[in-house]
Amino acid sequence: MILYNTPPKRFFAFGCSFTDYAWPTWADFVATDIGPNVEYYNLGRSGAGNQYIANTIAQADAKFEFTKDDLVMVCWTNVHREDRIYTNEQQTPEWVVPGNLTTQQVYNQEWLNRFGESQDWFFMRDLASIHLVSHLLKKTNSFQLSMLNLESSWSQYMSTDHVVDEDNIGLKAFPKETRKILPSMYKTLWGNKLSAKLENDMKTIDKYYMDYHPTPEEHYYYLKKVFKKHKWKKLTQLTSKSVNMEFIHGMKELYKQQKPIQPTIWYDLVQDHANWDVGNLKSKYFVKSSNFKSIFG
Repeated sequence: MILYNTPPKRFFAFGCSFTDYAWPTWADFVATDIGPNVEYYNLGRSGAGNQYIANTIAQADAKFEFTKDDLVMVCWTNVHREDRIYTNEQQTPEWVVPGNLTTQQVYNQEWLNRFGESQDWFFMRDLASIHLVSHLLKKTNSFQLSMLNLESSWSQYMSTDHVVDEDNIGLKAFPKETRKILPSMYKTLWGNKLSAKLENDMKTIDKYYMDYHPTPEEHYYYLKKVFKKHKWKKLTQLTSKSVNMEFIHGMKELYKQQKPIQPTIWYDLVQDHANWDVGNLKSKYFVKSSNFKSIFG
């Protein structure tokens, strides 16, 4: 499978933090491989669920009108999330995207007990959205990726696929929908074992390093495995090596200086470590992107 025959004029990426994160993701590698003249829109957002992703795709299409000359890539996420727009203290509407419902702090336990445990609802809601998006994207060159195996995963923090009820009404209503989605990152990178990812990171970076997102190297590896026939530019390959070396060195130094005494998420250490900003990897090596706020306000 190849990404394109003719380099696209515009590239749109949608997803959660597996699409736009503190360091470069698969989307940044794709944009950079296309070339410096591409219009790159990364509309991923940390914590976003599939409702936010689907809405953003529709909103982007309404504004930009996708064409056959575009490349649109979507990375769907875990279904057990709840996105919505609310009016903040400044009386301005904004999206609330708190991430996985088992770890978020927006919806209280009463709400979770009443609405948060229905697998039927979450799969029906998200697969319906994916179905509609699939039809919308027929007019352009598009690919659908996923963070984890949608049809069999309920919790994104399980070491292996969490069994989903075989009588799930969402899966029954849309039995073919997940077949349009390319192999997930969890499966391709870690064999659906999140514990394997964490163990490898602790060996490669630091015994107390912790983060559930792919490293820059893993993002590029994923692309190469899924798009095997695509001829990645030499510059993209060299960029991957340079970024990975700088990423690992920076993380090692961060943990060496901060000296955590137990597994600790890296960003809990950064606030006391001003000498290295992992976000600089994007601006230093990759094509600049426009994000949701810069486009829609």
